[in-house]
Amino acid sequence: MSRQDRFGWLAARRRPESGRGPRSWISSIYARRLRVEALEDRRMLAVITVTSSADDQVVNDMVTLREAIQAANTDASVDGSAPGSGADTINFAAALFDQTITLGGTDLEISEAVTIDATALAANLRVDGNLQSRIFDITATTDNFTLAGLTLTGGRTIASFEGGGAVRSASSGNLTIDRSTVSGNSTAGSFAAGGGIHSQGTVTLTHSTTADANLGQAR
Repeated sequence: MSRQDRFGWLAARRRPESGRGPRSWISSIYARRLRVEALEDRRMLAVITVTSSADDQVVNDMVTLREAIQAANTDASVDGSAPGSGADTINFAAALFDQTITLGGTDLEISEAVTIDATALAANLRVDGNLQSRIFDITATTDNFTLAGLTLTGGRTIASFEGGGAVRSASSGNLTIDRSTVSGNSTAGSFAAGGGIHSQGTVTLTHSTTADANLGQAR
């Protein structure tokens, strides 16, 4: 084969397919259909630490239980707390050992899934309604809730149909009372079931006692 014939043969081998320029030939190799895939929710659930036994919402860098619950409800930082993020856990500083949180006349409203856990303390943390209000009012209609390592006392309601002197749960999910004591709570209104606890969903007591008149459960 002559030199000219060899150059002609190489040129033919390198020539793009008929009707396709070099750019479209390269594009056909690397072109891919783009897809958008939803990623799983990887938010880190927050741990919010209560550092004060007061019952207030005063900005002083001391996080009360009321403020911690607000942070969990709103997924925001309150008075320097960790911001809530989904189904959070509220725990307690070691200095709150053998302390009592006495409510100031209004209950603690919970609107998002949360675990309130004082089991790391050497003795149960007491939350006292002071016979002025219910203690916990779970207003969310879904999700699960846990109260652990607490002594709930002094919760009281007086209006009709206001069941649950210590805890009322509107959630169809599970309410777990773990290593806790519910005693000294009451309801005085008509048709107010559950001197201690009234729940729309399932109530699970684990290593816990309730000494109040009854446990009301909606059917």
